[in-house]
Amino acid sequence: MKKKPTSGGRAADRIRKTLSLPQDLTARIQEVADEQYAGDFTRATLEILATRYPEARRFLRENTTYKHSRKK
Repeated sequence: MKKKPTSGGRAADRIRKTLSLPQDLTARIQEVADEQYAGDFTRATLEILATRYPEARRFLRENTTYKHSRKK
């Protein structure tokens, strides 16, 4: 069953405020999260950052607990 798209949540608000992201950028990340990561905003943010920053790539590669605990 496909998960219903969301308008964001606590993770989206927390990341947006922490990084001071504009609302339109947060909305676009949420669209990617809904389309590719079952609504997981944090995962989408990490995947997007991993395309540019080695630290994010390393985190995703090494942190298997995160990857397995978030599978739907």
